[in-house]
Amino acid sequence: MLAATIREKATDNLDFELLADGSAINLTGVDHVELHIIDSSKKTYRYSTDDDSPAIAIMSATGGTIQFIPPSATVFLYRRSPYKLYFQVWDTSTQKYSVPGDDRFEIKVLKEF
Repeated sequence: MLAATIREKATDNLDFELLADGSAINLTGVDHVELHIIDSSKKTYRYSTDDDSPAIAIMSATGGTIQFIPPSATVFLYRRSPYKLYFQVWDTSTQKYSVPGDDRFEIKVLKEF
């Protein structure tokens, strides 16, 4: 499991490199990408490159790089930590696959100063 620790209410951009078998996933031509964030109470928050004001963006299609721009300071709260994250890459409007495949990214949140 890939893990990171951040400070509560952080709004810094988070960069992710989507990999398959150790190589960057080429996102050129995909329909869209979604980020699913699941808090400790199992509530899921979804962000998509298709949203009107997207909080995630493809930074390098050939390098498989996605950037998450937290839309508010309440996205990552200590009381909801840890968070599990995964991406869904939509090849078409009806075909998708998850990254990472069998695991999740994890973000632990430290209390605000």
